Amino acid sequence: MGSEEVEQFRNNVSIKMSEPPWNYNATLASDKKGSEYSPFLHDVVYLYMLILNETVTEGSDHRNGTLVFNKAKGKTFRGITGNVQVDSNGDREPDYWIWDMTDSGSRFEVVLEAQMTSSETQKIRVVKTIQWRTEDGQPPTDSPKCGFFGELCPTVTRGSLTYIIAGVVVVLVAVVGLGVGLFMYRRARYERQLELQLWKVEYEDIKVTKSRAFGSISQLSLNTIASINVSSGRLSDNSAGGDQQVFCKIGMYKHTVVTIRSLSHKKATSLERQDLKDLKAVRTLPKNLIAKV
Repeated sequence: MGSEEVEQFRNNVSIKMSEPPWNYNATLASDKKGSEYSPFLHDVVYLYMLILNETVTEGSDHRNGTLVFNKAKGKTFRGITGNVQVDSNGDREPDYWIWDMTDSGSRFEVVLEAQMTSSETQKIRVVKTIQWRTEDGQPPTDSPKCGFFGELCPTVTRGSLTYIIAGVVVVLVAVVGLGVGLFMYRRARYERQLELQLWKVEYEDIKVTKSRAFGSISQLSLNTIASINVSSGRLSDNSAGGDQQVFCKIGMYKHTVVTIRSLSHKKATSLERQDLKDLKAVRTLPKNLIAKV
């Protein structure tokens, strides 16, 4: 529905509503047309008037709804909305119009008509070529390529399965390679730390004092060393029954009091790999744990 006849009828609705007996001028004053359903209402009322006129002319009872309904079957006339044709069930045979937006995008226009009430064999008429806005410019299919639920998609083929397996293998190899590389890196780092002998104390890092520590050499532990007065160089040793002089220097290493003893060896000291590992392990122990030991 979109012919000039329909549009003219909608304009006449506003004009007729402003006339007696309705005298309704609001629609006409606001330059509005009649409702888009008004043409259908016209055709329904017109159909009823045809049946009513026929019933009265025959002298039948116009209040008999069954009679009036049966007389509507098979009726055909030209209405505002086009050809009106009622089938054997009392339903109107529909006509369809397909609308498409113009290139400017400002309005819709009829591009195809399906006149089911036409007596002609060809009931579908193309009014204007439709400009499909799809990628290929063709009408869209009735259903998606794989169906609405993917039921039409092909199953996994042997070739795609091969690609999946190859991808999984590549990922596993990459993970294993990363793990091996990380293990080798940590091992090389550990060996490097053993070679650097980070547990060694450089003599230059010790601040040597001019004092001497006194006491039994067997009592020189971390607990007794912490009680040394660096300025006086005295160590209280009651367990030995008196003070015995021990010839060792006192120094400070990283805020810790230490004793320094000079050892004379004719042969060079050689440390095995296990010795280096033990010394490195001792270096990483907490200070409070070393004090307890």
